[in-house]
Amino acid sequence: MEHFADKLTEKLILHQIIKYEDKELYSYGIWQGILLLFNILTAMVISSLFGMLWQGVVFTVTYAFLRTHAGGYHSRTATRCYFFSILLLSGALSLIKFISWNNMGIMITLLLSGTVILALAPVEDENKKLDETEQAVFKKRTKSVFFILTILVLIANRIGLAAISICITVSICTSAFMLILGEIKNRAIKKG
Repeated sequence: MEHFADKLTEKLILHQIIKYEDKELYSYGIWQGILLLFNILTAMVISSLFGMLWQGVVFTVTYAFLRTHAGGYHSRTATRCYFFSILLLSGALSLIKFISWNNMGIMITLLLSGTVILALAPVEDENKKLDETEQAVFKKRTKSVFFILTILVLIANRIGLAAISICITVSICTSAFMLILGEIKNRAIKKG
C-alpha cells in the first residue's frame, strides 16, 4: 500500500500537479489517507457484523471528537494500533449491545468518566510531547468537547433517544479508559 502512495505521488509529479520537492509530504499524506479510509471501512464492517452500523458511526464520531483533544494511549506501530482499535470498537459495541443501560447507569458512567477526563486530559504520547501552551489549549478543548457531548447525552435521553445517549456515553467512557492506559504507559516509560 505504501508503494501505491509513492506511485500515485510520482504520477502527480509527472503531470506537474505537485512539485518534486513536495514528494515526501504528498506521499505521506496519501498513505495516511489510505490508512484512514481502511480504518473507516473496517469500523463499518465490524459495526455491521454486530448489526449496529449506526451505533458504530455515532460511537466512532463522538469518540474521535473527544480523543483528538484528550489524547491517551497510543500503540507503538500502525499494525498494533489497527488491531487494538478493532478490539476497542468490538468492546464498545458489546457494552452498548449487551449491557442493560438505564438513566442511573448513564449518569454514573458520565460522572466517573468525566472525573477521569477532567483530571487527566490531555495525556501526551511519547512521540508527541506537549508544551505548556499546548497542554492548556488541549485541556480547554477537552473540557468543551466533554461538556458538549454530555449535553447531547442529556438531550438525547430527554427526547427519547436513549440509544444515541448510550453510544455517546460509551464513547466518553472509552476515552477515559484510554487516558488511564496512556497515563500508565507514560509512568512506565518514566520509570525506565
